[in-house]
Amino acid sequence: DWSSDVCSSDLPDIILAMGTDDSSISEMDKLQEILNIPVVMVDGDIRNTSETYKFLGELFDNKERAHELISYTEKVFGDVNEIVDKIPESERVKIYYAAGPAGLETGLKGSGNTETIDIAGGNNVAVGPKEEAKGRTEVTMEQVLNWDPELIIVVPSKSTGVKSSYELIKTDESWQHIQAVKNGKVYETPYMPFNWFDKPPSINRLIGVKWLTYIMYPNEVNYDIKEEAKDFYDIFYHINLTDEDLDIILDNSI
Repeated sequence: DWSSDVCSSDLPDIILAMGTDDSSISEMDKLQEILNIPVVMVDGDIRNTSETYKFLGELFDNKERAHELISYTEKVFGDVNEIVDKIPESERVKIYYAAGPAGLETGLKGSGNTETIDIAGGNNVAVGPKEEAKGRTEVTMEQVLNWDPELIIVVPSKSTGVKSSYELIKTDESWQHIQAVKNGKVYETPYMPFNWFDKPPSINRLIGVKWLTYIMYPNEVNYDIKEEAKDFYDIFYHINLTDEDLDIILDNSI
């Protein structure tokens, strides 16, 4: 509740927010009015990450750091586009994004939750009305069976008290007729310290794009996802991952 009393000494000089829709903008306008300090909102579209960092470099007068992050971002898109451009639309991997305790929550094609699939060169099987392509959508087991994805990525769901539906999907009888399950193509999204796929929808998606391309097109990639993860965590989180750290982060993910 932004209207709660806040001690003026606790307030920052500026608040930085990220988003892409009108509701986010409206909420930040309200926050700025209540706190009476500047709220700067930047574009949350992953495709515009370089422009966002350029703006932030100017805002905080740190163009050197901005250049480092922009260079990394552009390399990610360059590496992935080079792979994806070689793959005809008809040969793009059919992928299902499974969320929720039963794996029956997903993001429809065109939703912000699944833009990582589009950028990584996947074919999201969950197609529905455009007006419903916002946030997560509940689907039925029958729909998933009809879509018959070639690959399933499972997103952890801590809010439900269930780590993820990964084990359920791999072992429950109702999922066993799907080709992704039969062929062992079920992967859990890395999520330490943040989900690499969609929540929160921030820079963690950059390494998520490289990871997803890696597991969809292993014969086409020319990079080691473990080395890529080390670089990402060093540049963005200032953490030097050990091989043991990577084993934990990428458990069930490659």
